[in-house]
Amino acid sequence: MKMVLKVLSEKENASFDRERFWAKIDLPNGKQGFLPSELAIDDDDKVFFICSRPNSNSFFRFLPPKPIPEGSFVSLAFQDGETFELWSGEIKKFIAITEEGLDKYELQSLKQEMAKSEREKERFLVSVPLKIKVKHKVFYFTGAEISENGLGLWLPSAYKNRIKSTEAYTLTFEPTEVEPFSFIVQSVRPNLEDSFNKGFVAGFSFVDLDPNSVSAIRIKQLISARGKLSPNEMPLEAKHYLQEFWKGESFEV
Repeated sequence: MKMVLKVLSEKENASFDRERFWAKIDLPNGKQGFLPSELAIDDDDKVFFICSRPNSNSFFRFLPPKPIPEGSFVSLAFQDGETFELWSGEIKKFIAITEEGLDKYELQSLKQEMAKSEREKERFLVSVPLKIKVKHKVFYFTGAEISENGLGLWLPSAYKNRIKSTEAYTLTFEPTEVEPFSFIVQSVRPNLEDSFNKGFVAGFSFVDLDPNSVSAIRIKQLISARGKLSPNEMPLEAKHYLQEFWKGESFEV
């Protein structure tokens, strides 16, 4: 098992005892959520999943949140340069809370799902203010995950029905260094649920984007000057890595 998983290590000649991943978790009740996580392997080749305790969405707020239930399906995304892999496993049982205060689970049935995904381009995080017009309101963000083909945003669950795959939207970046520049975008993933954080992730592609236009050039400049691969050495907090970019909404002026 260690020899198989060693290809996922970002460090040359590293023994794969523990490594970070970005995880999507499908719960037995049909809900799903996202968590930064770590994968660990002991000397007996047992595989362990380590993460923060997800926030409870129960009405009983006075009760502490429970560990992720047994039988939950874990998808582990790994990206290093142009390599993107997706691994899966099932939570066998909750083991203990680690010294760092993280939850440790034993995984079973770990396997590689695919060596590539729909990602044709690398995705990067940029901290640049932007807004997207949705009917008579404007949603504001302090950054996004972008590529040359499109971008991803996290929004609260209350706006889940606002983003639809059949509609086009005007999206405007507002950097401080240059004039604002806009795109027409269409959602290719309108509401990927993030039940742990009461939100969802929407993915957008650029519509009829001229590669020689100012907007297309600006996107390449943002990636070159500001971008860092996503996810990238994130703390193991129980939240989506795009959640901090959400700012709020207002009526169109």
